[in-house]
Parts: sequence; structure tokens; C-alpha cells
Amino acid sequence: NESKQRFSSPEAGSIRFGLSTIKNVGEEAEAFIGERERNGPFGSFLGCLTRCVPNARAVKALVKAGAFDEFGLSRAAMHNQAGEVLSYVRKHQDSCPASHWKDCSENSSSNQSGTPQAGTPQAENCQDRPEPPAVEDRPEWPPTRRFRAEREVAGIYTTGQPIDAFPGLVKLYDEETWRRDRPYRGASDYKARCGAILSVSEATTRKDMHKCNRPPS
Repeated sequence: NESKQRFSSPEAGSIRFGLSTIKNVGEEAEAFIGERERNGPFGSFLGCLTRCVPNARAVKALVKAGAFDEFGLSRAAMHNQAGEVLSYVRKHQDSCPASHWKDCSENSSSNQSGTPQAGTPQAENCQDRPEPPAVEDRPEWPPTRRFRAEREVAGIYTTGQPIDAFPGLVKLYDEETWRRDRPYRGASDYKARCGAILSVSEATTRKDMHKCNRPPS
């Protein structure tokens, strides 16, 4: 509800991701930003998709990046039910005359149900509209999957670091503390860094055909 197309700094010391910079979103960002500027902020996952009618790849990428977190549903729930919601959105669009789709979508923004309110002119013009799906919350992805999904679409982690689960190890081994307590390692040039390996892939060398492990690219 606040991101722009490109990176922005809403306040000193903070940077907000641009929607178009997220993998698989691109020009679809214009649909979200334009609709939000014309008719106000989005109040639900279903209402947002009904008003913008984005493609499935963009929706799932935005879910992975955390763009819909404020809607009160887990990323797992939104990712798994995105197909069902988009199917409803397209059927809803087909059932509504083209001349009334804009008004119908704008009217739906007030109740966030994805359908026009009963008794309105928009509802009268959408008599055959389908029933909206019941988008239910589900258990959230485990942290490792969430971090992997964020890096897949954003290039970085957007809600923390995998190493955050081990504050004791960070305090013990990371940089200055580790070096200060172990001067025999070379306090002036030896550097220690903490990190987390989320996955490992196997590769085969050309020379001797032996397998070796390498981090995923």
C-alpha cells in the first residue's frame, strides 16, 4: 500500500522496495500503483486482486517478497490460494459488462469482498457474478523457506536474516568479539563472519569428474 515503482525513502534512514524491481512483477506494478492512487489503499488480498486483475506470476512473486503481509494472511495461505482467487477474479470480470467493470471494481473496494454491494447499480449489472472464494489462513512457511523465497524474487532477505535464529553464535564469533578474544589469530587482519547455508548443490569438475559441493548461485 505504500511502495512505488522504484526504490523510495519514505523517511530518513529507511528504504522501501519498488514493486517493479521484484522478479516477475515488472510492468504489473503499474496496475497496483495506479489503482491505489485512483481509489485508495487496499484492505484485503481478495479485494486487491479483484481491483487490479494481475497475472499469477506477479501475484506469487509479491507474496514471496512480503508485499501482502499487512492483509492478515500467511504467505503460505496467499501463495497456495492465489490461483483460486485469480480464477474467481477473471470469472467476475467476464460476468460484468465491460462498460461497468471499472465502476464494479471501484465499488468493491469499499467492502473488500471482490463483489459490488447489494442494491447498487453495479450489482444490478453483474447478476451472474460468481461467489467469491473463502480465503482461509494457513500455517506460515518455516523461516528457511520464507528467506529462500524472499531472496529468489528480491535478491536479498526482506524480513531479517537466517542467522538471526542464532544470536549467541553471532555474539561469540562475529568480527570484533572473536578477533579480540583470539589475538593469536591475527587481530589486525583476520576476519570472522557468521552466515547460514540454506541449501547446497552438487557439481562435477571437468578435470577429474569428482563431485564437489558449492553454494547455489
